[in-house]
Amino acid sequence: MKFSFVHAEKACFPVATLCRVLGVSRQGYYAFAAREPSPRERSDAALQQRVREVHAESRGTYGSPRILHALRSSGFSVGKRRVERTMRSLGLAARQKPRFRTTTAANPLHRVEPNVLARDFTATRPNEHWVTDITYVWTDEGW
Repeated sequence: MKFSFVHAEKACFPVATLCRVLGVSRQGYYAFAAREPSPRERSDAALQQRVREVHAESRGTYGSPRILHALRSSGFSVGKRRVERTMRSLGLAARQKPRFRTTTAANPLHRVEPNVLARDFTATRPNEHWVTDITYVWTDEGW
């Protein structure tokens, strides 16, 4: 972890200073930098590349279950949580379908009542003007 930090910040600060501040040896850092990636790191890099490809092929619609299925069918031996972790580290998520919303559409065959009030709501006696409003209520079934 410390060597990774030194590797990331060596463009801004001298390696010797970073190693001294973090309490690690320069030789240890250079051994880390020259070391071949471990089999797990190589496997993770290959998995990340394949996850990016599958996600791009699906135009961003596949989530971890479908990506897992695609990986397993193409020969990758991988688990559900590892795919989820990889997708999270890459910042990939399934693009969700927009929710279907029913809106009110006037039937052109129905006649339109005339606007008798013309926004003049003053009344000279009770029950002279009747107005109403449509209120939409959200329930578990929809609007």
